[in-house]
Amino acid sequence: MATFVSAVVCTVALVCSPMTVKVIDGDTLRISDERIRIIGYDAPETNGECAAESRLARRSTARLADLIVRGRVVIDRHGLDRFGRTLAHVHVNDKNVAETLLSEGLMQVWKGRKAEWCK
Repeated sequence: MATFVSAVVCTVALVCSPMTVKVIDGDTLRISDERIRIIGYDAPETNGECAAESRLARRSTARLADLIVRGRVVIDRHGLDRFGRTLAHVHVNDKNVAETLLSEGLMQVWKGRKAEWCK
């Protein structure tokens, strides 16, 4: 279940403006028509392979939304993935949100395939 939040979003050139950010899940955002995938990490899927993955996905999504509203959001873009999503590092107040989610067990480092959440 996606969450909409208001945030101040900046380009790498630090041109900032208020925007609505749709947090799709723990590693994907939408800003206007642009889908943004956090590069190098994988979060659990909302429609996971087991109930535990789905629960963790809801926590990961909520936590990412919570981080996004806390300050200035910088999207550092690095091309597109095979689904046409922008690959990017996402920082809030100069802190990488992926590192926060990783440290809280809500995300794993991308290893070339979907992470295992149902062990």
